[in-house]
Amino acid sequence: MIQRKQTIYLLLSALILASIFLHTFDFAQISTDGAESLSNTQYLQDKVLDVYDHILFMILTGLISGLSLLAIFLYKNRNLQLSVSKTNIVLCIILMVDIAYCLIQDINKIDGIYSIVPYFGLWAILLAIVAILLAIRGINHDNKLVKSMDRLR
Repeated sequence: MIQRKQTIYLLLSALILASIFLHTFDFAQISTDGAESLSNTQYLQDKVLDVYDHILFMILTGLISGLSLLAIFLYKNRNLQLSVSKTNIVLCIILMVDIAYCLIQDINKIDGIYSIVPYFGLWAILLAIVAILLAIRGINHDNKLVKSMDRLR
């Protein structure tokens, strides 16, 4: 149902996370004093950490985006919609922890001076979490509204 606010928020989170699969939205970029210092890294050899560097990044991003779309069509069962949305937040946090772990793992292998710049892909996960939280707030509001209508009957 498109007229509900949480549908817009869930669709927004799905679109934001699906946009990470575009090649222009990376998680982070690194600049170093020499290219030879990145030769022993696993994920940062191309100086960019993106969704294609690790299979778990791709799986989690696709799963979160798909679950957000699935939650839109669960509007008749608000409790299940709420559970799927909460699961999405947990998966977003797991994705961010995995990104941080892979980034730290590669940073420890770098020799020399480096600087890391977070890009839209990293901020997109945070935006998706905010959108999902707003959707959860709307779902809870609908639950309260239905319960109050049931009391009046």
